[in-house]
This record gives sequence, structure tokens and C-alpha cells, in this order.
Amino acid sequence: MSDPRYEVLAVGERDMLEAVLDFHRDALVRKTSNLGEDQLRASPVPSGTNLIGLVHHLTRVEEWWFEGCFAGRPFDGDPPHEHQAPAGATYEEIVAGYRRQCDRSREITRNSQLDDVAQVLFMKPTLRWVLVHMIEETARHNGQADVIRELTDGELGE
Repeated sequence: MSDPRYEVLAVGERDMLEAVLDFHRDALVRKTSNLGEDQLRASPVPSGTNLIGLVHHLTRVEEWWFEGCFAGRPFDGDPPHEHQAPAGATYEEIVAGYRRQCDRSREITRNSQLDDVAQVLFMKPTLRWVLVHMIEETARHNGQADVIRELTDGELGE
């Protein structure tokens, strides 16, 4: 399988940032797939973090940064800190919500420039900063997913 992160070595900054973020978004879904609901909700770590919770958390993070901060749309609640999914939601529902939110994030930024400034937050980050932050946030949680997945069923992340 070709790695899309290396297919963008000679493209513009915007295309590169978006491709790397999309790679990590897709990696999260791959790392959490092919498990039963009990395995997805199992937490082998003291914090209670679980695989389905990481997907839910990153859905909220996407909403917070792109809709709430960058676009200035009302955000329901505080910045996301939870790492567990709602009890009644299935993995399919959580992943579908994550994919929809990622699509909304792309749509919100489609006509923006990298130097455009977020509508909300005292620090006024640029779209460039938000994209870099989302890469680091998503990649960091992918690392957590690797460890939880290995502790859950012995599979290693990519």
C-alpha cells in the first residue's frame, strides 16, 4: 500500500498539511476497526481511555477547532477532554459521526487561506496553526490507539 504522506512531498504547503491530517484521520479508523464492541470499550489503562472513546474524542476535537474556533459557530460545551464514548452509541455510529465531522472540517476550510485567522479564541490562531495542531493531536491519539489495541488483542498499529 502506498503511503499518502509521501505522495505529497513536492506539493504546496496546504495540500501537504491536509494530506497528512487525512492520513492520520484514516489511520485512527483503521486502528480501531475489526473489533467487537466490548473490545472497543475495554480500557487496559488506568485513565479509562478506550478505542471507541478516542474516535469520539477526536470527533469533538474536530468540531471544537474547525466549527467552534475557526468558523466561530456555537460549540456545545467545553473543549473536549473525555476519552470514552456515550454508552448507547455503537462503533459504526461513532465512526460515521467522525467521518461526517471531518467532512465538515474540510468544508469549513475549503475557501480559506492558511493565514486566515480563527474567529474565536484570544490567541487568534491561523488555519495553518489549526491544521498543524490537528495533525499533532490526531497523531498523538493514534499512538494511544496503538498501545490500547496491542493491550486489547495483541495487534500492532502501523
